[in-house]
Amino acid sequence: MHFDTQAVLVRACAACDCELLGVADNDTSCNRVDGQCNCKQDVTGRRCDICTDGYFGLLTADDPGTCKRQFRPLLFVITPAV
Repeated sequence: MHFDTQAVLVRACAACDCELLGVADNDTSCNRVDGQCNCKQDVTGRRCDICTDGYFGLLTADDPGTCKRQFRPLLFVITPAV
């Protein structure tokens, strides 16, 4: 599928170029106006090739096609009793 692009006086189409690992239901079609692909949950970017904030690993070799939640360790500060 292709989407329209607008240039100064030229109207053209460009390939969707959706990332197969990031699209929902293996659907590589895109919005005809802005080229946005239909992303899986926790995936973003026009091509569906980026994990949303707080997630990582969409294109990594160990588990491609899945954005994993980033766990941040909790820091506790112990203050001495006064």
